[in-house]
Amino acid sequence: MRTKTINIILEDGTPFGLMTAKLSNWQGTMVVCPRSSLGKIKNLEIHSLPAVYLLVSADVDKVYVGETDELLSRMKSHDSTKDFWEILIAFVSPDLSKTEVKLLEHLLIRKIKEDGRVNLANLTVPKEINVLRNVRDIADEFLENVVLMLNSLGFSILGTTDELINKDAKTIEVFCKGPDANAIGQFSEDGLVVLKGSLCRKKFTGSAPAHSQKLQHILIESGILIEEGESQYRFTKDYAFKSPSGAADLVLARSSDGWTDWKDKTGKSLYQIVEKQK
Repeated sequence: MRTKTINIILEDGTPFGLMTAKLSNWQGTMVVCPRSSLGKIKNLEIHSLPAVYLLVSADVDKVYVGETDELLSRMKSHDSTKDFWEILIAFVSPDLSKTEVKLLEHLLIRKIKEDGRVNLANLTVPKEINVLRNVRDIADEFLENVVLMLNSLGFSILGTTDELINKDAKTIEVFCKGPDANAIGQFSEDGLVVLKGSLCRKKFTGSAPAHSQKLQHILIESGILIEEGESQYRFTKDYAFKSPSGAADLVLARSSDGWTDWKDKTGKSLYQIVEKQK
């Protein structure tokens, strides 16, 4: 897998303010702006370009997707009409037309619903517009870079297992079992994938992290988790987690050290396996 470079500009000189990011050999620009800094968008040369954007909650668990001809004026409208969001993430490019940003809006909303990583605030999904093949190719490539940029900057909003996990990375098959839980996973340097068909416990204990309970709700809403009897949920597709502990928290429905709770067929913990390979 070839290397890629992302250049980040801290427009305010601080990581907590307005920033822009560009991927090498790509004309797109990613804009990340706290709600409190919206007025500074006018200082960006790209503020008047067509854009597809996401309004993101503080916990990055709820997202609204939209498109606009003029980013600053649209944000002023959302600032007065939508309460949940704290961060604006926008993608602009001189290569994007109004038609392409409308298509990207549709593709982003559909993908967020399919991936099931966050709650979608949009009440409806705009219909996919008919475009020429070359326009669709441009939009698809742009979307791939959007997924890459979001995950590279720590926003786990988009991305299927195939997009988040390096296919060339060496994987370790591991298992996580407990009361009403029986899951199979594949661990690599990129994270841990819980495989389709795995069973997780339905009812959380008092020690369960709040973010795991939120994630369970999201995965149920998106159809990635479905009921399996009275006490379990079953994964309907592979699902990627950034860490073994995050995966184990959800599977076991409690606070967990995933490095010890995920084990291979011989009973060795993931920690023991990884340490032995060093």
